[in-house]
Amino acid sequence: RATQGYVLEMLAYTHADVGHESEFTRYIETAIDLLGHSGEGEGAGKRDFIPFEVLEIYGKVMRDFGHQTEAITYLDRAEEALRTRPNVPRWHAVLTISRAQALCDAGELEGG
Repeated sequence: RATQGYVLEMLAYTHADVGHESEFTRYIETAIDLLGHSGEGEGAGKRDFIPFEVLEIYGKVMRDFGHQTEAITYLDRAEEALRTRPNVPRWHAVLTISRAQALCDAGELEGG
């Protein structure tokens, strides 16, 4: 399930690159479902674990499609997924950049 989820994540990202919003949404939602229930999580909450990168990609793509508010929602979820992973400064930096871009696109220049 995890491998299929990661393949669908990349397929979704490819659809985003060519501007196919509905296909992106369909593939990313399936990827989130597969990865969230793949047993790759930690502790007792395994079934609730969603990998950071899927949510960050979802947020980035929603911004690209002009849905800044939705983008920020997914980026918030990505940040929550990182709370249990303190030693990943690169991922925190990627998330900070994505959030700043989404906030600026939403007209919140100071926050961005």
